[in-house]
Amino acid sequence: MFWLQRTLLGRRGYTTVSGKGGERRITRLGPWRWVMLGYALFVCALAVAVGAAAERWLAFDDLSLVFMTAVIVVAARSRMGVAVLAAVLCFLAYNYFFLEPRYTLYLSARHGWATVLMFLGGALLCGRLANRLRSQVILLGAARAQAEALQALGRRLTVAGTDAEAIAATTAALADALEAEPIVLLWDAAHARLG
Repeated sequence: MFWLQRTLLGRRGYTTVSGKGGERRITRLGPWRWVMLGYALFVCALAVAVGAAAERWLAFDDLSLVFMTAVIVVAARSRMGVAVLAAVLCFLAYNYFFLEPRYTLYLSARHGWATVLMFLGGALLCGRLANRLRSQVILLGAARAQAEALQALGRRLTVAGTDAEAIAATTAALADALEAEPIVLLWDAAHARLG
């Protein structure tokens, strides 16, 4: 199960998690948003190709699950806005290429409207759930890293015998956790200043 999760979600993300546990700060993608939009378009085009192949060679009648899978793949690897775009693109592609009358966005039958509207609702819901799962995995990774840093600090403080060793252990743990050089200021009571 863990392997499947890693395969679907990958190790890269586009959300920067910082601050207190459970708090998120989203970093803007800037020009990379076009890459993500291209990714959504590519996955939807791939879903059309897979749907056409499944319809032709496997005689599948209902291809909505192919497009639903495409939306979930995009949602698991991108932001919610990109997932919504993928859901709408897949909705339109499913309607245009696979529902009668073909190669139009017109739906002649009542059940056709019900099918595409249910597909759109399901795709949006699945996209939201996949995106929420991705966000929770990112937050859990940050919480795990914080817990490991605190555990390492606890181990170092346990073996410290003096204040100087405790300060050295704390600065080493901060340096490891923050990947930066910490500066420690101590109060010098004799001279009433920081030293």
